[in-house]
Amino acid sequence: MKYLGDFTTVKINESVSIPISILKEGINDIKDYFILYKDGKVVYVINKICDHAGGRFIKKNDHAVCPMHGWILNFTDLRYNDSHVCKEKVPFEIKEEE
Repeated sequence: MKYLGDFTTVKINESVSIPISILKEGINDIKDYFILYKDGKVVYVINKICDHAGGRFIKKNDHAVCPMHGWILNFTDLRYNDSHVCKEKVPFEIKEEE
């Protein structure tokens, strides 16, 4: 039996697929990822692990903070502490579920 609704997902890896219907405009904090959803499109997916020492980010408005050493990640340009160091995006694909 098929249900009505949006069956499109963001597939991040073999074990993680997130329904687009649950995403809200802006930064979404879901499972082990931050997902930027803007104008009806997934712009990027990043993991919540700080590249400095492996701490788990905490979302604070338009940035994320690592509780281990206070590193700050800007969600706009994905730069740490206004430096040249950038967070790498996680590959993803948009899948139409049947």
